[in-house]
Amino acid sequence: MAGACGAIGTLAIQPQTGDDCQRVVRDGGCLVTVSGDQVTPQRQIKVQQVFVGPEVDAALAGVAKKVAAGAIRVELEQVYPFERAVEALEKTETRHARGKVVISL
Repeated sequence: MAGACGAIGTLAIQPQTGDDCQRVVRDGGCLVTVSGDQVTPQRQIKVQQVFVGPEVDAALAGVAKKVAAGAIRVELEQVYPFERAVEALEKTETRHARGKVVISL
């Protein structure tokens, strides 16, 4: 996976979100999916599938480094305090979040 994505990309985690996630990736950008979905690339977007297993730690660490360096931008829908975790879960279940839903501890 190293070097698979350039500076602009998105990460699809929940099943059946890969195609929707491509809408927020620039033409020629990159989509990394860990959901297991089969995603058909659109608009010259590179799709990188990461399969969950013991070897995935290094791959996800690489993604985390790119996020920390600003090479991959993480779009946040909303940050919920822990006390509102149920509300955050309900938001993810609607599949209408336009970014990541985060619960702050």
